[in-house]
Amino acid sequence: MLIKFEDGVKMWVDNIRNVTYDDDEPIKSWRVKPGTKVAAKYSDGLFYDAEVVASYDGTATTEYDKKETTEKQQE
Repeated sequence: MLIKFEDGVKMWVDNIRNVTYDDDEPIKSWRVKPGTKVAAKYSDGLFYDAEVVASYDGTATTEYDKKETTEKQQE
């Protein structure tokens, strides 16, 4: 999951324990919509407010993935 802190720093979160919803509820799936407000653990070990930029939702998430998917559909 790619998140962006309030100061503009972006960071990949690869451990679901290092991110919660902004009301401290645990996140149980990587399928979180972009724009969702969360709290994420920073390198100093503290949690800070952030926003989801991208997460795994089972669909194409990069231009390469979109191109590959389109090519397969055309075959």
